[in-house]
Amino acid sequence: CGKIIDSDYAKYSTKKRYINSIKSFSQFILYKFNKDDIQISSLTPELFEHFASFRKNQDNGGDNDIKYTISVIKTFIRKMDKRYEINLPNNFYNKIISIKSVEKKKKILSIDNFQKILNSSQLENNKYENARQIFLFSVFSNGLRFSDTATLRFCDFDVSNFNGKMEIRFLKTMRKTRKQINTLVNFKSILILAKFLPKDILDKTDLLKLNHFIGAK
Repeated sequence: CGKIIDSDYAKYSTKKRYINSIKSFSQFILYKFNKDDIQISSLTPELFEHFASFRKNQDNGGDNDIKYTISVIKTFIRKMDKRYEINLPNNFYNKIISIKSVEKKKKILSIDNFQKILNSSQLENNKYENARQIFLFSVFSNGLRFSDTATLRFCDFDVSNFNGKMEIRFLKTMRKTRKQINTLVNFKSILILAKFLPKDILDKTDLLKLNHFIGAK
């Protein structure tokens, strides 16, 4: 499985999810058989039923997590089946336990808690303060996904003159949907952007203007 992950997948987050799923199944194998490796013939429907029970009892795994892990295991067994011509039990994939997905409850940030984040004075820890500012920029930009906010660069922004007024927009391809977004940056977001400007490339006059702009709010 490790070799397949390294050769077939480039994205770090995907690799990490798959490695965690494989690790979860490996822990179960060690628990049940008291050894790291088992024969392919041991991969029976009953074994996967025991794995589902093990996850629920040992680490409180939810049905969605268990279903995902089993689907990952099946995916890798299919890959190994094609590459190494392993001998699986008859109707192997059809007999593996099928778990129904449970609808996830959306986690919603309350207005009160959002107001606390919004109105917090600048945090002393720069790491946390940057995270707060990036979160607020995401909210003020029509709820931009974190993955799109985190990959925004200054080259994605465009300053132009519209009907005699200057405006800033960012143009970007969304990572998940691959759709183009063209979003007007509002004043609150401009204030946040100003805090992230690389000050070392500004001359003294521009730096004074920037500090005055940020301080004026």
